[in-house]
Amino acid sequence: MVGVSLNDSENLKKNVPTAEDQQQINKFARLHKSYLENKDQLAFLQNTAQNLTDAENEVMLMEDGQLNVPILVGSIFVHQDQVEFKFMDRN
Repeated sequence: MVGVSLNDSENLKKNVPTAEDQQQINKFARLHKSYLENKDQLAFLQNTAQNLTDAENEVMLMEDGQLNVPILVGSIFVHQDQVEFKFMDRN
């Protein structure tokens, strides 16, 4: 072999991942992906909880003269009578 010493071939063997190394890499990748998905889900749920708290506070601050409470159903708002809304909120 020209230009390849015994030390170079030994170093190549050390740099080749084993099956166990590959399993650990795969396990890490799966766990990291799961972590990122859970982190995104947590952020979404925290944002939703904050939005619901804000909406609840707005309803509590509404004056009795305001008759309709906008309720988000799917992607649209439905206006509900305040008395009916309070009844629905209790159930």
